[in-house]
Amino acid sequence: MRYFLILLILCTTATAFARVKVKDPMVITDAATFTSSAKPDMMESGMTVQYKSPDYAAVSSAMEKISGVVKLNKDICTYSSYRISPEYTYKDGKQLNDGYMGYLDFSCSFTAVPAYEKVVNGVFDIASKDEAYLLTSKSVQWTVSRKVLDTLRSQMKLDAIRSVLRTAKEYSRASGLYCSAKDIKLEYADTVPVMREYAAVRSAKAQAIAVSEPDRQDQSVSLTVKYNYVCR
Repeated sequence: MRYFLILLILCTTATAFARVKVKDPMVITDAATFTSSAKPDMMESGMTVQYKSPDYAAVSSAMEKISGVVKLNKDICTYSSYRISPEYTYKDGKQLNDGYMGYLDFSCSFTAVPAYEKVVNGVFDIASKDEAYLLTSKSVQWTVSRKVLDTLRSQMKLDAIRSVLRTAKEYSRASGLYCSAKDIKLEYADTVPVMREYAAVRSAKAQAIAVSEPDRQDQSVSLTVKYNYVCR
């Protein structure tokens, strides 16, 4: 009889637990934006060089001369390769070859203007001897190097996560539940200066393009953090 009573009590208790509904966790979706700034430590600029001629070999030679200048300054300047494309005109519905056009784009990163002036003067010296060259130069802009930017982003990420975890504790105290952060997503946004281009000029006017150091302004970096708090 005693065994039967104990068994009955256990069965009744198990049934009571089975009827208790587990509450759904409280989910709070939130987001925060953190902003910081970095001091620019590099300058950037670049140039596009074009050359047109009826002779393919002449265009190739002209491009090689410019690429030679860039290669001599490879410590601050880079370019992938130049390209040469055929030019066409149309007359009486027929396509006619109008020579060839060469294109070469290069970009430079430097900490002092004289280093870039050396590159510009080298290109101008070549272009001034041949009016078939067409040069387009970009203005010099201060920018934040990748190394500095990565360091700043890493610190911002740590600060953001610490802030999210602190807020989770505040929610826990306020609700009487245990709240934890889930599904944390980070989105960066940088205010990168737009490099302004000068108008294209023939080599005879190329000397009118001056290289000068621009104003140095801090670059803003923002980090948006999106996350969920799950409280049980």
